[in-house]
Amino acid sequence: MRKWGMKSICLLFLMLFMVVNAAPSLNAAPPPPPPVPEVRVQMYNGNTTPHNNTIFPWFKIINVGRVPVNLEEVKIRYYYTIDGERRQNFWCDWCTIGAGNVTGRFERIHPPRKGADYYFELGFKREAGFLHPRQSIEVHTRLAKVDWSNYNQMNDYSFNPRARTYEDWDKITVHFEKPRPHRPGDRHRW
Repeated sequence: MRKWGMKSICLLFLMLFMVVNAAPSLNAAPPPPPPVPEVRVQMYNGNTTPHNNTIFPWFKIINVGRVPVNLEEVKIRYYYTIDGERRQNFWCDWCTIGAGNVTGRFERIHPPRKGADYYFELGFKREAGFLHPRQSIEVHTRLAKVDWSNYNQMNDYSFNPRARTYEDWDKITVHFEKPRPHRPGDRHRW
């Protein structure tokens, strides 16, 4: 019985030790969350002709936060109607950090919405680097169907026929996506 009593007392002291040492951490405030990247994206259409064989969404991305933004995580979506299903091409005509650092892809929307059955997603390669607080970059893009048939921009959700320079526009969206880990031998990021 004496062994059992000693074991019980040791166990009781061990539990008491754990509770006393854990108490300060139970009352401590959790660490603050890391600062969140914040960007503001402005845009205008480089060509506002209603019927045109090319869409020209031009963007200005501004870091309005307190931490650098990894551009590889930034995705901007421009919503439009294709007006005749065809394969499409994307070009970056100019970018302040180099047109070769810009990526683009087209995605069909299921089900279609008023003013959009596709979106064009603008992104950046890892080599684009970081956008530091209070810095901005500009990106001039161009979209066209392979047969150069016209789009009707007047029925496009993201089209802004009035803007003549960069302005805030709530008909585009900005997303932050963590890039997948780079593996040796990877050639394409998209």
